[in-house]
Amino acid sequence: MLNSKTTKATFVLIFTLMIFNGCTKKLTKINFKDIDSNSNKMNSLIITSMSSKEESKFYEYNIRIPKLIIEGKEQGNLEELNTELNEYVNQIVARLDIVSKELKPEDKKFSLKIDYEIHHGYNTYTIILIATQEINSSPITNYRSYYIQDKGNYVHNIDDIIKTDEAFPFFTKKIKEKILPNELLFDLQQAAIYFENKKIVIKFPEYTFKLDDTEELQNIFEFNASEIAQFVK
Repeated sequence: MLNSKTTKATFVLIFTLMIFNGCTKKLTKINFKDIDSNSNKMNSLIITSMSSKEESKFYEYNIRIPKLIIEGKEQGNLEELNTELNEYVNQIVARLDIVSKELKPEDKKFSLKIDYEIHHGYNTYTIILIATQEINSSPITNYRSYYIQDKGNYVHNIDDIIKTDEAFPFFTKKIKEKILPNELLFDLQQAAIYFENKKIVIKFPEYTFKLDDTEELQNIFEFNASEIAQFVK
């Protein structure tokens, strides 16, 4: 019989695979019925929220994603980002639909919540899509980051903003030092990496450094301007 720590680790792995490898041949088309007419404005970036809720026999979801435009400027490739966001959440729900059908009658239905937050720094907006799956009353959260330059261009890869080949080994080394004496394994691909004023912030899902309730370790790490100046392009 699996102990609670092993069981939770297994659920974490299943959900991580579902989130990051969730593409299916059949896309579930989510109907975003609720479109927020009160757009938020961050400088020239205008964010309109689109929401959708649904409950079925096997699962329920509550999704809110942004739709983005740049005021008074060429739209660049922002429509590509809007399309990518839609396709990504549709893929997650399609995969959720498949996996949830393996539930037994006595099992609690799966619950999925997707939301977002926005940060700004170094002339770059970072949109963090936050996907939280609740399995057997255990919430598991994963992040996905998207980057937009002030001028409205969607940046497909963080490599275009910082020198990741130099920065990532530095970040990894510093994080390892901060979590000592623990020697837990982690991967920066698990984290949301965003720019906030003159800092870079790396935020891991809580489960990264906590697979049981015996110890609390930080999951957010900040690097100031002097530390990251050499890495910013």
